[in-house]
Formats: sequence, structure tokens, C-alpha cells
Amino acid sequence: MTDMAIGEKYAPLGKWLKEHGGDSVKLTFDEEALRAIAQEALKRKTGARGLRSIIERIMRNVMYEIPSQEGVTACRVTKDVVQDRKEPVLSYSKRRSHSKEASA
Repeated sequence: MTDMAIGEKYAPLGKWLKEHGGDSVKLTFDEEALRAIAQEALKRKTGARGLRSIIERIMRNVMYEIPSQEGVTACRVTKDVVQDRKEPVLSYSKRRSHSKEASA
């Protein structure tokens, strides 16, 4: 099921990447995060159809924040983001005045 979240054929995640991140922001999901997403879909008994809504819930806040934040180069989703509803980890370019990794 994790292949369905990131694979080209099913692509809820791939579609989100193209629409919101494009080439400017690299979006990564840790392997544990992908497993947690699949487990949540199974727990909800939604199967593959539930993947999109789970990913959208995870990314809801950050997908609106990234375009307005200067210098965001990467967004990383961890298991804690999925299970504990923490914010994804954002990385910033060195050109930004406060170059560091921070949660959104």
C-alpha cells in the first residue's frame, strides 16, 4: 500500500508534489511515515482510497505555508508527523538569514 501512496500509477502523493512543491521544494516521506500512513488507512478500513485523505490531513497546514515562506528547500514527513500529528520538518536554503531546520 505504501507503493500506492508514492507510485506514479496511483500517485496521490505524486500529484500533490506536482501541484504544491514542484521542483522548488523536495518532499520526502520517511519509510516509517509511509508505513504509518498505510497502517492508518487499514485501521480506518479505507484501504488505498484512504491514502489521499490521510496525506492531505498531514500536509494541510504546510501546503499553504510553504509558498509564503522564503527559502524553503525541503519538507520531510516523519512517523511522528503521521502518528502524533506533529508538523513536517522544513529545511531552508543557506541564503535565508536564519539558515536552519525547523518545524513548520
